[in-house]
Amino acid sequence: MHRSSLFRISRPGGARAWFSAALVLLHFQTSAQVLEEWTYQSPSESSAAVRMDGKYMFVAENEHEVLRLFEQRPRARCAPPVYSFDARPFLNLSSANPEVDIEAAAAIQHQGTKLICWLGSHGHSRNNQSRPNRSRLFGTRVLGDGTGAAPFTLAYAGRYEHLRDDLLAWDRDNRHGKGSNYFQLSASAAPDVSPEAVDGFNIEGFCVAPDGTAAYIAFRAPLVNGSGPTTAWHQRTNALIVSLLNPAELAAGNFTSGRGRAKFGVPVTLNLGRRGIRSLDSSFPNQYLIVAGPVNETSNPPRAPLDFRLFTWTGDFTNQPVARVTRFPHGYEPEGAVLPPSLLSEDAVVQFVSDDSTTCWNSFTTRVGAAGQR
Repeated sequence: MHRSSLFRISRPGGARAWFSAALVLLHFQTSAQVLEEWTYQSPSESSAAVRMDGKYMFVAENEHEVLRLFEQRPRARCAPPVYSFDARPFLNLSSANPEVDIEAAAAIQHQGTKLICWLGSHGHSRNNQSRPNRSRLFGTRVLGDGTGAAPFTLAYAGRYEHLRDDLLAWDRDNRHGKGSNYFQLSASAAPDVSPEAVDGFNIEGFCVAPDGTAAYIAFRAPLVNGSGPTTAWHQRTNALIVSLLNPAELAAGNFTSGRGRAKFGVPVTLNLGRRGIRSLDSSFPNQYLIVAGPVNETSNPPRAPLDFRLFTWTGDFTNQPVARVTRFPHGYEPEGAVLPPSLLSEDAVVQFVSDDSTTCWNSFTTRVGAAGQR
C-alpha cells in the first residue's frame, strides 16, 4: 500500500509508551514511500531490533533490559509481544540507575546456535553523570523453530563489563598503531563530558563484520578527524567504527572480573556529513545500511547535519559509504533496522524501529536518488 502524502499516527493515551516501526521502500532510482506502519506495546523507547525469520523480530529498549519478541507486521495496533525475556537478573546491575541503555544488537552464529549480542551505550547520562551499568555487552542464545505460542525464546549466555575500559586502553596505549590517544577516547569518556557532544562517548551501532565472526562497534560520539589525529574541535567531522574481533567469546563468556579481554582490529572513519552512527545493520554479505544522525538532537525542521540520513556501505574499510537522499521529518528517530536477507537493491524494503519517546514516528513520502549529498 503506497501513500502519497505525509501522515501522522497519533500516540495512544494511557500509562504505557509505544514504539512504532515503518517499512520504507529504498528506491534508488525513483521515490521512497512508506508502505505500511505498525505500533507495538512497550514501556519505553525501542532502540535495537534483530530479524528472526521474516515474521518475527526481537526488540530491545533503552530503559529496561526486557527483550521482547514481536510480529514484524501485526494486524492489531499497539500489538503486545508474543514472548519476553527479562535479562536484568543476569547482568550484575547496581540498584542506582540500573538501566543498561541497550542501543544495538548483532546476531552471530556461535557453537551451532544463533547468539544475539546486546550492547549498552557505554556512555554517561544526559546530565553527564557516570553510569557504570551501561558498560555491558551480553549474549542470549535463540531457541525455537518459529512455531508455537512462543516461536522463539532466549537463554542467557554471558556478559562482559569492561569493553569501555578496553577501548580506552586500546587508544591510550597506541594498540592501533596510529599514536597514543589518536582518537582522544579517554578524554571523551572523562567525567562531565556529555555523551551527546561531538567529543562525547556513546555507542549506538553494532553489527557482524563481513567475515561473520568479528563485529563492528559504531559510535554516535565522538566524531573524529578523518585524516589524522584528533587534536582540535574543527577536525571532528567523521564517524568512528572499531572492529571487535571476539564478540561471541565476550558475550557468551562469564568474564565477571578482569579487563583486557576484548581484541580489536583496525578502525575506520567514515564521512557521514558530520553525523554520528545511530544504527548499523546488515543481513547479506557486503550489504550494510547506516542510519546516520546528529550526536545531539535534530533541528526543526531537520537540516544537515542535524538530521537523519541513510547510507549504504560495503563493509570494506577501503570504501566510503554512499549517501541516499531519503529525508526523515522532524520527530522521526530511527534507531534500528530490520533488513531483508538480500541485496539492498532499488526495490529493497527495510523496516525501522523508532526511538520516538513521547511522540509517534511520523510517516513520510519522499524521493530518493541513486546518490545524494551528505
